[in-house]
Order: sequence, then structure tokens, then C-alpha cells
Amino acid sequence: MLVRAGALLACALLVSGLAGSTARVRASDEAVLPSPKEVGDEFRTMSHRLEAAEGELALARVQIERANAVFKYSSHYQIPADLTASIYDIALSEGIEPEVGFRLVQIESNFKLKALSYAGAVGLYPDPAGHGEVL
Repeated sequence: MLVRAGALLACALLVSGLAGSTARVRASDEAVLPSPKEVGDEFRTMSHRLEAAEGELALARVQIERANAVFKYSSHYQIPADLTASIYDIALSEGIEPEVGFRLVQIESNFKLKALSYAGAVGLYPDPAGHGEVL
């Protein structure tokens, strides 16, 4: 019986010690609440970061779309990627669909950079001397 009483007393002391320990941790770890101004400032900062990240994501999407289009047209028309990128960018800057731009270049010069027609029309990159491939 004495052993049981000692065990119960030890358990009671252990439980009360843990309870007191938890109360001390809570009291010493209480955080000071931020002011409404600090919360507003943090909210604005996070909003600006989110807007910047969204802008970067939109730019990355446009770059990926362009790279995919350049790869697609380069493969389809069997032309170098730098020429493909030029035609693609020029078509967009002129407000026409890239597919139309590629078909026009194919019909007009068959993608020959220095093409020269019998009427004197030149390809994409005529040389300074005015020479070119005759269509």
C-alpha cells in the first residue's frame, strides 16, 4: 500500500510539474500583435510581390509560346530557327497572323534570303550590291 501511495504521489507531482511547465511556456511565448498599420504595410508589400510574380509568369508564358511557335514553323517549313523567329516577330509586329506571314514568304521567295524577282522585288535580306537569287 505504501508503494502504491508513493507511485500515485510521483504521478501527481509529474502531472502538476508538466502542467506548470506548459503554463510557463505559454506566458513567456505570447506574441505581441502587430498594429493595423503594420498589417496594412505587409499586405501591400505582399500584393506588390504577387503582381510582380504574375507579370513575370505572363512574360514567361509569352516567351514559351513564341519558342513553341518558332519550333513548329521551323520544323514545318524546314527553315533555320533564326529566320523563323524573324518572320514570326515581323508578322506579329505588322498585325498579321504568323501562319499568313509564313505562307506569304514561302510564296514570294520560298524562304530564300536574297531572292530577286524578274520585276526587281527582293527577298528578306537583299545584299548591299543589289544581287540576289533570281526567282
